[in-house]
Amino acid sequence: MARKKQKAAFDVDGFCREFAESPHSAGCIDASLIPLEGNKRARRDLIRGVCPETPGVYGFINSENHLIYVGMSRHLRNRVSSYFSTGRRTKETRVGRRGAYFLWQPAVHPLIARLRELELIRRFTPALNVEGHPWRMREAYVVLRQGDAGHFELKTDPAGDFAAVWGPIPMNRANRSAVEELNRYFGLRDCPSSTPMNFSDDRLEVIDSRISCIRADTASCLAPCIGNCSRAEYAKAIRAASRFLEGKTTKVIGELNKKMQQASQQQRFERATRYRNSVQALERLDMFLRKFHDWREEATFVYPVDDSGQVGKRWLVVVRGVIQCILSPQTAAETRKTLEQILAAPHAFPIDPRTNQFQSARVVHKWFRKYPDEAKHTLTLKQAIARCRRKVA
Repeated sequence: MARKKQKAAFDVDGFCREFAESPHSAGCIDASLIPLEGNKRARRDLIRGVCPETPGVYGFINSENHLIYVGMSRHLRNRVSSYFSTGRRTKETRVGRRGAYFLWQPAVHPLIARLRELELIRRFTPALNVEGHPWRMREAYVVLRQGDAGHFELKTDPAGDFAAVWGPIPMNRANRSAVEELNRYFGLRDCPSSTPMNFSDDRLEVIDSRISCIRADTASCLAPCIGNCSRAEYAKAIRAASRFLEGKTTKVIGELNKKMQQASQQQRFERATRYRNSVQALERLDMFLRKFHDWREEATFVYPVDDSGQVGKRWLVVVRGVIQCILSPQTAAETRKTLEQILAAPHAFPIDPRTNQFQSARVVHKWFRKYPDEAKHTLTLKQAIARCRRKVA
């Protein structure tokens, strides 16, 4: 996919204010900006003199007032200094050389900084960033089409008349093939929606049995269009496929592996290869659906963080993997306000497939996978509510 055009230029002061606006602003302080002048050494000394040694996000603006690069670091001063090193040429030195202005924004915690980085990349599409762009990973959803004989499709936009939606998962050729394999395994049609259905239990006209398709001929479709199955039989197949998408995969994968082994023992290697490809495709689909989606459904908790720098204590309220940053309650008034926010938290983040909440939830998921000990410091919503109520009692 072609890259989107870079955002129009802003005046520097206005750009700095817009850079600072964020849903995670409670976890950050005001952004700062300085012009970059002189040689590498002068720029490096300037950065070391003004940039704090805290977590945060930073950006470089070129002479045309375009944001060309956004990054984050646990230690801003050391990380940004590397863009003006006198060593061999790297991507960092190329970015630093093109920067006319440098801006930064400290954050309460590295996790907030990472979420902030993702947000800024998606908003401003900096030309020199590789990861995080909207086009780098197109999200798609497995959808069940409505109708007499529904089937599954992979759609980038799940809006429409769909009976059910699973995902998101990456939109790529492999996952499209996996959804096609899902339809084949359960005998679901994949013909155009305009194709008339003639179920065996409500057929009103005589169907010419010679009218068929390759999937009906190979028994990979229940063929409701020519009356080969009843409505109840087709609905049963839909329910079985839906259970597979919900994680009940053992029976299906086991049957395919058994058929693959039998075909191999009979030296029917082409058929064995076909079963192997089916197993791999369906396992890939299940892997993407299960990789962190199950965690996301359970990921509702409070993550207290304490930064001794410029920002202070905060509670990160995680609801289905999406973070809202609020003040850590100290006074009775703050505790009452925090209690209201936590009580409203389960309803604060309605899942909207058209937003990038999925990407934010992935960042949170990766953080706790990388630092599993951090989970020991979290509170359930019930524990956080009880702690607040004890303070105001």
